[in-house]
Amino acid sequence: MRRSFKYLVFLLYVLGSQLTLGQVNEKVLGSWLTYAFNADLNNSNWGFQGDFQLRNWKLATDLEQLLLRSGVHYTPTNTRLKFTLGYAYVKSSYYGSSKTQNQENRIYQEIRYPHKVGDRYYLSHRFRFEQRFIERQDFRTRFRYAFGIDIPLNKTLLTSKTWFATAYDEVFINGQRDIGNDTEVDLLDRNRVFLGLGYTITTQIRTTFGFLRQNTQHWSKNQIVLSFIQSF
Repeated sequence: MRRSFKYLVFLLYVLGSQLTLGQVNEKVLGSWLTYAFNADLNNSNWGFQGDFQLRNWKLATDLEQLLLRSGVHYTPTNTRLKFTLGYAYVKSSYYGSSKTQNQENRIYQEIRYPHKVGDRYYLSHRFRFEQRFIERQDFRTRFRYAFGIDIPLNKTLLTSKTWFATAYDEVFINGQRDIGNDTEVDLLDRNRVFLGLGYTITTQIRTTFGFLRQNTQHWSKNQIVLSFIQSF
């Protein structure tokens, strides 16, 4: 009887540990560090783009995601549209357990449409479709739409030495709910809202700093985001 009780206590402990694994502490501020680049080939409609991101559940510890992404883009003549085909590698960890990780290989197609409204409002629309190959899950797809705006503060153009306000909202929609192993995900995967301040060091280099709020059906979290963007 005593031995059975010990086994029961041990089983409850294991189950409790599994249930708490990945539960996000919404009060802890996280951090995202990003380097992004864009390279247009001379006298060509083709180019390259990519970004490398380190995301932490906490300010400097507890890995959330390592993301390495790059792609080839094409801009048709006399248009603002940019079409991209790319690949991303993603390593994700649960909150409080950076040793428990998932590996993901991702292919994506993207359409970006930037335009300007009035003298100083720079708007952008980005549509992205992803094909996701995640460990221990069935093949998945996801649709994403992001709307962004940059507003110069000390000038009317985003030229060198310009401060600007920046913001964007991005919504993620899962293509499938059943991901295998009797597991389902929400149709609305998540939403991200970002507000920040940017500075164009030169016409080719700029940086932004701000706060991002990420919302899912199960948790919401604030992140400090520092980005460095470079054009070639």
